[in-house]
Amino acid sequence: MKMLTRFGGQKYTFLSILGLVLMSFEGILLPLTLKYIIDSLEVASFQQLIVAVVSGIVGFIILGVIGVFYQGSLAKLSRNVAIKAKSLAYQHFVQEKQAQQVIKSSETLSFIQNDLKLLEQNYVMASMQMLQTFLLSSVAIIYVAANNFLLGILFTSFALLPLILPKLTNQTLEATTARWTEGNQGYTKELTETIKGTETILNYGRLAYFIDKLKVKLARSENNFVKLVTLQVKINTGAYALSYICSLIPLLVGGYFVLENWLETSQLIAIFIASDRIANPLTVGVQCLNKLATTKLIREKLLKYEQEEALVQDSVNYRAPQLFPITFKEVSLFHGEEVILEEINLSINQGDKLLIIGPSGSGKTTFLKALQGRVPISQGSLTFGNQTFSEEKTLLQALGVIPQESQIFDETIEFNLTLGEAFKEDLLEETLNKAGLQEIVAEKGLAYPVGEGGSHLSGGQNRRLEIGRALIRQRPILVADEIYGNLDRKTAANIRQLLLSLSQTLIEVSHQVDELDLTDYTKVLKITNGKLVEL
Repeated sequence: MKMLTRFGGQKYTFLSILGLVLMSFEGILLPLTLKYIIDSLEVASFQQLIVAVVSGIVGFIILGVIGVFYQGSLAKLSRNVAIKAKSLAYQHFVQEKQAQQVIKSSETLSFIQNDLKLLEQNYVMASMQMLQTFLLSSVAIIYVAANNFLLGILFTSFALLPLILPKLTNQTLEATTARWTEGNQGYTKELTETIKGTETILNYGRLAYFIDKLKVKLARSENNFVKLVTLQVKINTGAYALSYICSLIPLLVGGYFVLENWLETSQLIAIFIASDRIANPLTVGVQCLNKLATTKLIREKLLKYEQEEALVQDSVNYRAPQLFPITFKEVSLFHGEEVILEEINLSINQGDKLLIIGPSGSGKTTFLKALQGRVPISQGSLTFGNQTFSEEKTLLQALGVIPQESQIFDETIEFNLTLGEAFKEDLLEETLNKAGLQEIVAEKGLAYPVGEGGSHLSGGQNRRLEIGRALIRQRPILVADEIYGNLDRKTAANIRQLLLSLSQTLIEVSHQVDELDLTDYTKVLKITNGKLVEL
């Protein structure tokens, strides 16, 4: 319940519980109505009969209104929990990425789309339903005991017997749920990779094989789900059968009380109907406990994510005067125990155009990550403007990074520049001119949707959009990480000239040295045998 309050908010948790408390009187409304009807028939009073029927109708109308109020509050509570849980999952994914941990995006996607949906049904809804069963049973127990204390104890005791099942089945349910989650993640991963590799699969005529391979993963996931549902059905059926038996035995005792004139027939009927609000709700409560058990691992993950939650703030752009010179002094970079680059001695000044060349896997990207504070400086020192930044205050927020693969959102041109941030109109116009986007904007407009992955734009236009992101934020340093791979020669040359013409410091890494004019750069360095050597 604490998790519901934290994730769903105190307001809607309270309103949902309030609705349940008021609805709990539904358990005694029908027994009371029937008792008064039978009593009116026994005394042959039509007037009392009308009062009993009208009172029952009014009571059920009021409960209907309360039910609408409760369902509305519960829907909003569930919405808040979903938003919080999915936000935490995404934030955890981002934090892992920042920490350079191995990330499986398919597992993250599966967790958000599947596991968190299970959380909504088997935790949020089940928790409130379990509370509802407790309230219904409590009111019914009080009513039954008030009519006949001994019979009330008997009905209550037998109604509690089905609650022993969850203690016997929880571990099995948790293990079955874990297998379903694992299988579902495997299928999502396989599906993601198959979709990404469609072109390769078609080129080599392996479509039938990959479809069969995907079916195996899907079958495993669905079979695990069938096992989970089957296990839940078996447990629920057992609970229902036990509950039915436990409701008949006290009725036998109650019948004996009537025969001995210790209890009126109308009271026994009312008690029996009310007892249904003891046994049945508790049976549903058992089912809810089983559902809660299926979400234990999910809840543990979310609580862990909540503990590691960091304050998310917009970036602050550090200005050039406090950044330069950037100085590497006897710096060595490691991946675990392996040395990637060693004894780096380098000074980068404001306005420099720096080119780092080397084959794939030589350490170029590791060098860039060190600049961003994403690879620790194990040996030597890295200073900015003659000062060492703390881990939280790294150069990352001063860099405008253009990655190997274009990161374009399925939004407008303007959004892909601003990323939802507000900028002055004159700065936006200046950025469009500097990035060479004025023609496409004049033709299509800032509100032009670029499509998924920038599919409505050319490769060069997508690259210019990414350059524009850095320019509009006045980032003093631009980093180009192998950005020409998917561009034709003419477009690549135009983008390179654009970068070289800007006033920002440029740090470019590439392995395509044959087409580069090295004289355009103020410094050219080559990675050879783990060393960064200036040419």
